[in-house]
Amino acid sequence: MRTRTLLLTSLIALSITACDETTPDLDEAGSRDASRDIDAPRDLDASSDTPDLPEPQDQPDQAPDASMNDSADMKAPAASCEASAAERGWRFCSGDALQCAVIFEDGTGCQETCEALGLECLSSFDDEPGSCDYQRDQPALGCMNTGHQSDYCVCGVASSSAEPDMRVDDEPDMSTSGRPPHEELLDDLVGYGQGTTGGAGGPVIDVTTLADSGPGSLRAAAQAPGAAWIRFTVSGVIELDSNIQLASDKTIDGRGADITITGYGLYAEGGTSNIILTHLKMRDSDNDLIRLHNGGDRVWVHHCDLSNGGDGAFDATEGVTSVTVSYTHIFDHDKAMLLGAGSDEGDGGSMRWTGHHNWYEDVTQRLPLIRMGRAHSYNNLIMWRSGTAMSTRIAPSQMLVEHNIFMPQTNVGHKLVNATNGAAVKLVGNLERPLSGDEIEYMEVAPETVFDPSDDYAYQLDDADDALISELRERAGWQDVPWPR
Repeated sequence: MRTRTLLLTSLIALSITACDETTPDLDEAGSRDASRDIDAPRDLDASSDTPDLPEPQDQPDQAPDASMNDSADMKAPAASCEASAAERGWRFCSGDALQCAVIFEDGTGCQETCEALGLECLSSFDDEPGSCDYQRDQPALGCMNTGHQSDYCVCGVASSSAEPDMRVDDEPDMSTSGRPPHEELLDDLVGYGQGTTGGAGGPVIDVTTLADSGPGSLRAAAQAPGAAWIRFTVSGVIELDSNIQLASDKTIDGRGADITITGYGLYAEGGTSNIILTHLKMRDSDNDLIRLHNGGDRVWVHHCDLSNGGDGAFDATEGVTSVTVSYTHIFDHDKAMLLGAGSDEGDGGSMRWTGHHNWYEDVTQRLPLIRMGRAHSYNNLIMWRSGTAMSTRIAPSQMLVEHNIFMPQTNVGHKLVNATNGAAVKLVGNLERPLSGDEIEYMEVAPETVFDPSDDYAYQLDDADDALISELRERAGWQDVPWPR
């Protein structure tokens, strides 16, 4: 076992513990030239001992490739793992050229299980009873012997002559901060999403194909268990055939590439947590572009372009909490963001959401709509067509709206915030720029009861002025930036 692999495995373990009507696409707004050259990331030698992460079985939107174990270049490692597991009475769940996943049910422990298979333990999870899968609403256990009767073990091959289709980067250079350069992105995180680390500490996984699924695809990387920082060595459009169900502890980082995701969305459901989505373009879905649902926490959406979704550009509902959306451009869309939604009895009251330095353009409503919980909106450029920009629905829902710029795109009558059923709203230092003949309705409700976000995190307000308008037009949304080195 090489030192590099030991370090990588330790880092993985450490990180685990420590957009109702659709509208046409915008022709030019937010578009970039996808044909530009980008710096190609380093390739691993085919004999590297740092393995890819597996794609687990029984995913809701993608069944495992039944031909995986029949391909000539994958047959030996997967078949070997499967046979060895069967000899010992363990369940073989999946396998490819570099690793496999098994479940022991005799108390062995993942370290001993993987060693008995001639592999390294990369991570371990609580297994899903009655299924060859792991429990997605529970955190990874991190390669240790838990004392459990059964666990889901991800075991890696120490070395392989097979050329991996999804590459894992060499151990990255460390910056003066002691972190690899790509993880310095975390320094930009402000708001209730603080504490989100995504794939920090995990391997850098290269997406090498624009295909919907299969080896080297975004789906394979994003749905695999364990922490991973996912980047792209290709640029272009990924046209999804179904939603990608994200696994916990993932960063999907589009820096150094120009990636557009269409057709379906990125979903984190059933307790999936600790997700970062940055420098991505998403458009043309019949439903939500990004959906967080049914529990889970710590989510950060940063420098993304979201447009022309069938329902929400970004929805976080039913118990999801601890969310930041920053420097994101939402355009050509109706319902932008729905937060904390649930029953009228108040499901979703734990929602904590921060939205800052976003640019809403040619949108209609939900900027955001929060039914329960706390929403802090500051330093956003809000350009909407008609009606009410923001809504807060059910007590004890509270919204603080400060230093935003409100620029209606029509003169048919507009309202900043609608607060109902005992919900509260406070408006501070906002700039209004209505068109001639238009009037913006401006009303606070019980502002003295609204929370103070500085009790929860540090942030700095910019003045709501022309300079901020220029900054957000320039900096919000997808940016053509290189992969950090």
